[in-house]
Amino acid sequence: MLVTKGGARPAEDAIKPRHRHRWESALYMDGPSLINFTVAAVPQLVRNILEAARLRREEVDLFLLHQATLKMLQQLREALELTPERMPIVLEHCGNTVSSTLPILIDDLRRNNRLQRGMNNVLVGFGVGWSWAGCVWRETWKA
Repeated sequence: MLVTKGGARPAEDAIKPRHRHRWESALYMDGPSLINFTVAAVPQLVRNILEAARLRREEVDLFLLHQATLKMLQQLREALELTPERMPIVLEHCGNTVSSTLPILIDDLRRNNRLQRGMNNVLVGFGVGWSWAGCVWRETWKA
């Protein structure tokens, strides 16, 4: 079972920095604006995914999200009204490794027998270029 939904903001809609950056560079990250955007976009994405997959929240075992920052994940967990058991945060050993956070999270859950064959999961990635996407995924790996 695989359903994907997501989006990206066009360059012309990029959020302008709240304040001037302190160095000469075309690169700039406004962390608070990024958190606010993500906490608004991801819960809607999850609702869209569940609707497209015709699943109720109760039918999803785990909600696996990109392991960005603890603060962002805690706010997302609260916005999604999920318990730590249903939305694991595994940052303590490696932090934000960008696109590797989801495979690292899946590996950690498998190693600790928290991800079992047959479980329905929502997998959500977000970040680079104000992009976000997700899917419903059924675990098929067997220890």
